[in-house]
Amino acid sequence: MSLLRNYKYRASILYIISALFLFSCQVYKNVEFKGVEDVKVNEFSKKGIDVDLKVKIFNPNTYNIKIDESDLDFYIAGTKVGKAQIEAIKLKKKTEQSYDISLKAAPDQLKLGLSTMMSILFSGKATVGVKGELKAKALVVSKVIPVNFEQTIGL
Repeated sequence: MSLLRNYKYRASILYIISALFLFSCQVYKNVEFKGVEDVKVNEFSKKGIDVDLKVKIFNPNTYNIKIDESDLDFYIAGTKVGKAQIEAIKLKKKTEQSYDISLKAAPDQLKLGLSTMMSILFSGKATVGVKGELKAKALVVSKVIPVNFEQTIGL
């Protein structure tokens, strides 16, 4: 008799976990990238580019989402100049918050022409972009979120 109870108990647990997993896949809403709030240029020289961005992200879901991996490319004036790195962050449920992104490019990655660099320096504006993927996790479900954003910013 206890063998039958044990089987029913395990089957019930497996059924509940499966239902939660399938339900969570269906109610996921895409995280929204709302824009760049602030830009801090730490370095823009022969040594490379080091920029900190404060970006606004909205999580419309009813659960927290953790972003722990990223593969993002950083663009200036349409030219890839380096990688964007995001430290592990927790997107709180149903909130719009600001998060820090660090953008770095080594001198050998800088492919901006002299005219483009001069234009950026004299105008005080640059079109920056971030493209790639973020890996997000909520409970036991993980999802890859595509990122493709471009905005003109003042330096």
